[in-house]
Amino acid sequence: MKTTPIDRPLIENMVKKSSVSSLSETAEIKDIVFYKNRPYVILGFCSSGEKGIHWVDAYGVEPLEFYEGPLVPKEPWQHAQLVLEGKRERGYPGQIAKFIGTKYVITEEHLKFTPQESGVQLEMFQL
Repeated sequence: MKTTPIDRPLIENMVKKSSVSSLSETAEIKDIVFYKNRPYVILGFCSSGEKGIHWVDAYGVEPLEFYEGPLVPKEPWQHAQLVLEGKRERGYPGQIAKFIGTKYVITEEHLKFTPQESGVQLEMFQL
């Protein structure tokens, strides 16, 4: 998993697009976000009242028709059954979910976004 700092307004927008509950209830993705022209689904985040958002978890998604990953795509209920039988790792990768009528597969690509303040210029030289 790669940790990537992004501007706080972007990370706050990502949280609004979280698909955690919709995926578990209806096998649907609430929204797809793009980072470096790649599609991701938001499947976790941590926040506190004092500090706001600490991090956001995103997994890559690919349309089912183009998926060539190592896992056999399974509907969430099939995935859960295989996990209970000890035949598949627990987690999101390999699950099929719908977004606006198209089936997608959640890939093993996993990013963790952390907030950075907007407009912060990093020091290039230490004087």
